[in-house]
Amino acid sequence: MSTHLAAFALAVSLALAAASPSVGEQRKYVTVDSSGDVDVAFPERLGLPDFATNPGAMRTLHIELPNHNVPEVHVSVAPQQAGLVFDYVLKNGEAARQPIISWYLVLPAPDIVSHVEDPQLWRSLRVIPTPADRRALYYLETPGFFLRWHATQDESGAPGPIAPGASAHFRFVASAKPGFLRSYYFSGYASTPPDIPNDVDLELRPFLTLDGSSQQRLVLGPAFAPDTPRRTIAGALLGSVAKLLERGQLDGRSAFVIEARTLLQSLAADNAPATAPALTLRTRPAVETEQQLLTTLEQDFR
Repeated sequence: MSTHLAAFALAVSLALAAASPSVGEQRKYVTVDSSGDVDVAFPERLGLPDFATNPGAMRTLHIELPNHNVPEVHVSVAPQQAGLVFDYVLKNGEAARQPIISWYLVLPAPDIVSHVEDPQLWRSLRVIPTPADRRALYYLETPGFFLRWHATQDESGAPGPIAPGASAHFRFVASAKPGFLRSYYFSGYASTPPDIPNDVDLELRPFLTLDGSSQQRLVLGPAFAPDTPRRTIAGALLGSVAKLLERGQLDGRSAFVIEARTLLQSLAADNAPATAPALTLRTRPAVETEQQLLTTLEQDFR
């Protein structure tokens, strides 16, 4: 199990891509408009046998993507007898245009979460890819198992989604040590009419995937088996820090980030000892992602 989890954590640190559409991006039939949504234009008889001589009128569509939310995630980790308790406070930023109605946390293995506590009006689901149910493999690149939460409504019609400026609290118990995992945040589901020509559908598809129609963050989560070597963890965390810097979730000029990277480099070195003295950092974290990194270091290298 430890080899699998470590390989997964390293793959996540190297492979998470900013797949959201870019304003102004233009393809043959699909254009991303100034609001980040998708405009589609194509001849209505595209793909039919007589298209060359009878293309028909131009057909246009406007597709609002469900990624106009602003996820702000606070994570804390605490030990208990059954494992580590991971607490998430998910806030939708004031600047959001849409509520958050679902979110996904990508796990390295399906059996590391033992207990999930759902907030009121939310439901969780663990999706495990099998030969009969390959949803996790279909939705994700790099493939992974995921834990999903989805908002519901009560009998009075009270909404469960997280409105701009509001927050909700999620919690679960896991057997793995913390690292950084992929997470995705949705404000609904983007769909297209069933009669879209195949060429248009192929252009649209990247915008409608888990990567293309959500907001994405690297957040603290259960990533490493308890017996994963320290050097392996340190190497994976260095990759995660590089990705956090690339995505703007960490600032490379921060004194805390500089000190944490130096520490991880020493722990990942070929001559690093298998055990080490108690972790000490002189600089304190200044922002949430730095605090998550400190939590990871304290839990993984104690």
